[in-house]
Amino acid sequence: MWKKILLYFYILFPFYVFYSYSTSNHSFKSFQKKECEVIDGSKICIAHYNNEAFYYLLDTNQNVRFIADKLVRPYCIGKNNYHDCLIDRTFYFLTLQKYKPYDDKKTMTELLVQDGLDCGDRVNLMSSILHYLKIDDYYYILLPHHMAILVRYKDIHRFKDYIGAYIKGKKYIFIETTSKKPIIKKDPFSYQYLLGDGLVGSFSRNDVKFLFNPVRKEYADPNEIRWGY
Repeated sequence: MWKKILLYFYILFPFYVFYSYSTSNHSFKSFQKKECEVIDGSKICIAHYNNEAFYYLLDTNQNVRFIADKLVRPYCIGKNNYHDCLIDRTFYFLTLQKYKPYDDKKTMTELLVQDGLDCGDRVNLMSSILHYLKIDDYYYILLPHHMAILVRYKDIHRFKDYIGAYIKGKKYIFIETTSKKPIIKKDPFSYQYLLGDGLVGSFSRNDVKFLFNPVRKEYADPNEIRWGY
């Protein structure tokens, strides 16, 4: 069945997204003092915390629904832990995408037709897919020149040997969305993440700028986060 799902991705999905993009009438507007701007049906927002800020996108348009319904959900039907399987397969889908650095805000359709995704694109795409699948217990994590995502799994005991972030008493698992393989690192402080000029060194706990849940519009103070097993 997985081969049939991949057939959707490699043959049908590019045409589906391109049609959606070619029939849109795109024009960007400045944010000015607004927190969000609706552009071609995509709600692009900006999150602020202390002196840091970043653009984020939470969009469950037809392209996101196609990915979730055709490339993610079918694989997990009948699995013992359907919830966690959806997270894992969404992560797997992201690892199939080419990495390419960008530095601008974009709509979901633009994100999907461009030649590759950067760290922010991948976090926005994963967030949107999970939101459509009714999985909203996660946080964007902003690092120096980088973004990743913290996700709450239902079977958290599966990650008893993994270092995670404890937020309000719950353990969240660090997912590095620029990974070339769908492998979650046991120690998020021991890997190297991707930038436009290649690999850079690992980050420390002190490098975390802020954490943000786009669904609840909720921030988590990095100084109040406990990292541990």
